[in-house]
Amino acid sequence: MSGTEIDLEALHGYVKDNRSAEQADALLDHLLAAIETLETFPLRGSVPKELDALGIREFRQILVEPYRLIYRVGGKTGSANKLVNGRYDASHGVGSFASVFPADGPDDARRYVVFVLVDEPSQGSRLGGAVAAPVVGRVIDRIAGFLGVQRRIDPPVVAEPAA
Repeated sequence: MSGTEIDLEALHGYVKDNRSAEQADALLDHLLAAIETLETFPLRGSVPKELDALGIREFRQILVEPYRLIYRVGGKTGSANKLVNGRYDASHGVGSFASVFPADGPDDARRYVVFVLVDEPSQGSRLGGAVAAPVVGRVIDRIAGFLGVQRRIDPPVVAEPAA
């Protein structure tokens, strides 16, 4: 059982003992639904202010009232406008995402890099977190088994009351 599963089980037990089994089940369902969205949009959360102040930017947070889920992302986004006729043009751009996996483990573990650059996305956002990060996640899902890397289904998450 991962640390995340232990934390969620402890939180469920606390709510069950101090409120009701129904509230505990509903909270767990709500937290798990939020965690599932991170599979598709890992960068949707913001960097926690207290970590950002220390220069630590690999963690993100999402609020699931009254809790805050803190998780780590093993990647970096990029977005840029392209040079058109000598000027940067906001209507022409690229979005990218680079990820190292596995992000956890011993320092001497074998690591792999996946980089995706989407040139002039045709719909929606041009930001790397929106257009390229989901593609990287799907690529890693497809190749991890071939490389002998066990893909973690649940990102490392800490649930704590929101301030």
